[in-house]
Amino acid sequence: MNAENHNRTPLGSNVLIEVINKDVDVVLALGTVAYRNRQTLELFPEGAWVKVGDKVSIKKFYKPDGLQYLCAQDVEIDCKINS
Repeated sequence: MNAENHNRTPLGSNVLIEVINKDVDVVLALGTVAYRNRQTLELFPEGAWVKVGDKVSIKKFYKPDGLQYLCAQDVEIDCKINS
């Protein structure tokens, strides 16, 4: 799957992630308030930390073999992987 042809929309501050392996994930979609102030809905001063298509790492979740997708809070993304 890639960012253009998924049919899932994350809600709120959730980020839809495609699991590539136990260390690397790809952002498929951002919820409507991801990386925004929850009261004013203004984008964080530093902007969104990731965008659709970015490779990221999320260590919080156990990712068993065969897991394809997960939905995480925007703040649960540990880092963006520059390649």
